[in-house]
Amino acid sequence: MIQVVNAHSTHSSVVEMQAFLVTLVREFSFSLPEGRTIRIARPGFPIPLVIGEEDKGPQLPLTVTPVIGH
Repeated sequence: MIQVVNAHSTHSSVVEMQAFLVTLVREFSFSLPEGRTIRIARPGFPIPLVIGEEDKGPQLPLTVTPVIGH
């Protein structure tokens, strides 16, 4: 089976995702919540785990706040 991919639509999707990420990084600040520590499991394929909550599986809690007056 041969699958034909429209290179233009693929490129357009990549550009849209990049624009979205640039907006997020410019407009918001990201940090770890107070009192939670993250460790990385499996060095070859990093998996974030909250120390003391490993039984809940992979987690990466973030505090997201708007950047004011940039």
